[in-house]
Amino acid sequence: MQNNKTFDFIKNRKIWISVYAVIIAAAIVVLAIFGANLSIDFKGGTVLNYSFEGSVDLNKAEAAIEDTVGQKVAVSENTNFATGEKSLVITLPSVKATVTESTTAEILKTLNANLADNKIAVKADANSDDNNVFFTFEGSIKETDTVTKKLEEALGINGITVAQDVETKTLTVTVPSAIESSVTAKLVKTFADNKIANIGSNTVSGTIAGNFFLKCLVAVLVAGLLVVVYVGIRFRKIGGVSAGMFALLALVLDCFMAFAASVFFRLEIDSNFMSVILTTFGYSLNDTIVVYDRIRENNKLYPEMELRELINTSVTQSLGRTVKTTVATFLAIVAIVVVAEFFGLSTLRSFAIPMAVGIVSGCITSVCLSSPLWYSWRKGADARKAKKEAK
Repeated sequence: MQNNKTFDFIKNRKIWISVYAVIIAAAIVVLAIFGANLSIDFKGGTVLNYSFEGSVDLNKAEAAIEDTVGQKVAVSENTNFATGEKSLVITLPSVKATVTESTTAEILKTLNANLADNKIAVKADANSDDNNVFFTFEGSIKETDTVTKKLEEALGINGITVAQDVETKTLTVTVPSAIESSVTAKLVKTFADNKIANIGSNTVSGTIAGNFFLKCLVAVLVAGLLVVVYVGIRFRKIGGVSAGMFALLALVLDCFMAFAASVFFRLEIDSNFMSVILTTFGYSLNDTIVVYDRIRENNKLYPEMELRELINTSVTQSLGRTVKTTVATFLAIVAIVVVAEFFGLSTLRSFAIPMAVGIVSGCITSVCLSSPLWYSWRKGADARKAKKEAK
């Protein structure tokens, strides 16, 4: 073996445990005080987009809208990088549906009158807690624009949208709520010189948001289970499942660090956050696998080496490769953060910052925590086994 300097990562494991404990505690305190900035993907609600000219006082707009709807709203300004056009983005909490049974019946009547060949029928969950009404259909609907106009004429409401999912044969009709109309009217009146115009809206029900969150949670749990199984099989000669459990612990810490970054920086947690979590999973697992692989190889080459020295040596040998990979990835993500900050791209910002934190945490946990903690467990297990045999 080369006579290179070996760092004692096991000795310093308690320092890193303390650092992570402090960050976790701080994140929990901030979360308890301010809460998480969840998007409508996870909590349900409505996002309204308005074009405007000149400049709009966001605080004034927020106050005007809250006075109209009687509840807390979020108002932000986005800039289209391609066109340079600005828009107001208003997020409203979930509101109960304004679509009554009679309205649903009128929608169904209009749909069947214009889409007789598609055999439209109301789905069981048609009256949910938002403004979406769901229908089943047969075949394929080609003239959704024409159907939309017919529905607006029949109901006397503008802004109705019709969307079809060919795979599930579901037709979704979204009817603007009275609150949306009130917000539009208030903005037009308050900022008469800015030519406010509604350019789109998106509504996600609490039920759909809950189902989406559940699916995301299941995806993460399945990924975690597969990590334990994979590491357990691949490294069965050096610890197997126990090594996999500490690899999973490192992944959990990394994902929480990404979440903590969103909490500290008050970033919106949306569907992109799942991309952050799964990508962090991949990077962190890759770093941990490299370390475990080196431990396995050194265990073959030096079977008489004491476990502490084996782990410290293996982690030290893997350190250069792990740090270089992390730095290269981190610099690429930092470039994304700079672009997001410079052009005011909030969606990109909420993706890149947690990703950068998750990548750095993945390097730290793989090098300084997963193997050292696994060592502590192994030594404890050996001590318990020796004590049991001595009785």
